[in-house]
Amino acid sequence: MRWKKMMKKRKYSSKYIKHYIFLGISISMVILPFLWVLISSLKTKSQFMVDPYGLPDPVMYENYADAFQSINMPNLFKNSIFISLTSVLGALLVASAAAFVLARCSFKINKWIYSFFLIGMMIPLNAAIIPLFITLKNVKLTNTYAGIIIPYIAFQIPMGIFLLTNYIKTIPNELEEAAIIDGCSVVQLFIKVIVPLSKPIFATFSIITFMSLWNEFLFALVFLTGEEFQTVPLGLASFRGQYDTNTTVMLAGTVIAMIPTLIIYVLLRDNIVKGMTAGAVKG
Repeated sequence: MRWKKMMKKRKYSSKYIKHYIFLGISISMVILPFLWVLISSLKTKSQFMVDPYGLPDPVMYENYADAFQSINMPNLFKNSIFISLTSVLGALLVASAAAFVLARCSFKINKWIYSFFLIGMMIPLNAAIIPLFITLKNVKLTNTYAGIIIPYIAFQIPMGIFLLTNYIKTIPNELEEAAIIDGCSVVQLFIKVIVPLSKPIFATFSIITFMSLWNEFLFALVFLTGEEFQTVPLGLASFRGQYDTNTTVMLAGTVIAMIPTLIIYVLLRDNIVKGMTAGAVKG
């Protein structure tokens, strides 16, 4: 009996060891590139070219000051924060309302409408660039906040409907029936019952959307031509010239650009896990 218990313990321990090895490799793949960027941002340009994987000597904190001043970082941050937050709120509002209808209203074509929205997740951004640019140019929305926010909202709605519909389906119908008996209208039902119970998945969708839009480059490059509307990724790209690239200063700017997303993720990481496991996985 004792021999069998020891064998079981060995099996479990070997199983956990494999898990820890896998987790260690996964964490290393995320942390090591970030550490390399952080260390490289503190080097001189010549030191980076000679020894890209060594430690900085001397430490060049001036790279951060140069990065902050040379590309007008405050204006870039202001544009990125405004565009990202507005797009997140717009996509969340439209997707939550549509998901509520799809999850609770039993239309015959519900599945077809839901599938139609999901097709939007399969459309590559590159395929939409030219027709979108022509459309925005005809309505004179290029190089404006609206011209970048509207496409952002449109391309985030399918994922929002996918996540929110599956989550709302897990909310018991009895809660809504009780609210209706108490005299709630459909709008009040959505605001007072569905929205408070859907906070985890709202947070999940908002965080994922904000992080993706904060780093988005292609649409911003095509639709925002004026410097006054440029976002952080466009500002960082300006360090790259035709014949020369100020690599270390660009990496310092990259570290600065990471700060908002890292703060948001660290503060709200638990909501991502709750929303994904409670809604999208069960759905």
